[in-house]
Amino acid sequence: MKKYPSIATHRFDSATFNIKYLLYLCKKHITGKVLDVGAGCGSFTKIYSNFNISSITLTEVDKENFYNLKKNFKKKCQSL
Repeated sequence: MKKYPSIATHRFDSATFNIKYLLYLCKKHITGKVLDVGAGCGSFTKIYSNFNISSITLTEVDKENFYNLKKNFKKKCQSL
C-alpha cells in the first residue's frame, strides 16, 4: 500500500472549523462505543472526550499515523 502523505492529515488536523462543524452535525450519534475508521492523525479523536462515549477503537492503515495514534491516545482508547 502506498504511504499516505502526512502533510494531508496535518492540514486536515489544522482545519478546526471544518472538524467542529462536522462534529456538530454528528454529535447526537456519537455515544457509547465508538469505532473511528481511518483515524488519520487523530483530528476527531482529540475531541471525542467531550462526548458521552464509553470506549473508542481507532483503526488506521498508514503505519506512521498508526504509531502516532498509539503514542498519543493509548490511555484514551480501548484498542488500536
